[in-house]
Amino acid sequence: MIYIYISLPFIKAFYSFLFMIALTVCPHLSIEELKELYRKMVKNKLARKYLAILKLYEGKTTQQVADELFVTPQIVRKWIHRWNKQGSTGLIDIPQSGRPPFLSKEEQAELIQDILKSPRELGFDYSNWMLKIIVGHVRREFDVEMTLSGVWRILTRHKMTRLVPRPMPAKADPQKNKSFSRKRSK
Repeated sequence: MIYIYISLPFIKAFYSFLFMIALTVCPHLSIEELKELYRKMVKNKLARKYLAILKLYEGKTTQQVADELFVTPQIVRKWIHRWNKQGSTGLIDIPQSGRPPFLSKEEQAELIQDILKSPRELGFDYSNWMLKIIVGHVRREFDVEMTLSGVWRILTRHKMTRLVPRPMPAKADPQKNKSFSRKRSK
């Protein structure tokens, strides 16, 4: 059996040549109009797409544009397809919803109200909230499995921070404590 070793750059060059399809950019706008649109653009992502189309208007290849804008040639080709189909509006990203949250806004508000109470008021054997206890509370009240980090994100989103109570001796005399405190010198 004979093995032939071919270098990776050769394979890339061969396949890119084999499957290379020439893309043309439809001239929806003149170069001056596109330059003006690029200059007025406030959003950087959209300005970058307009700049890519502008460079393609000037005759650069998708690989050259991708190298200059630090993106992949595939992304540049995607922008070209969107530009050719819809013009300048095709480059505007459509908002995507993403994964829905585990708890709705109302449930999150209810959770925050519960956390503002003592855990003992809600039937827990603890005096202070800990993330593990909150996860158990979410499981019990809302029938939802959440991770510690997921609960922490909800708490930080609602501007809640972690406070640890400091122990205070029960039989301490405040007058004696004052006498032991440091006096500041001027």
